[in-house]
Amino acid sequence: MCDEEQYIAHYIKSHFQGKVVEVGVGKRTGVMDMLREMGMEVIGVDVNPIQGVVFDDIYRPNISIY
Repeated sequence: MCDEEQYIAHYIKSHFQGKVVEVGVGKRTGVMDMLREMGMEVIGVDVNPIQGVVFDDIYRPNISIY
């Protein structure tokens, strides 16, 4: 994981509570993985989901995810 991903994950953890949704995860899951390791509830969504990521299309979102 790169320094930028660590910075972003720590920033999110220190400023937000509850469920976090990362939209458009792509192939870089570092922030999502680190937040999960920190004990946060994180939902990753993408139109081309990989392991640990849920399918969703921002043009036709599944509101129940959010």
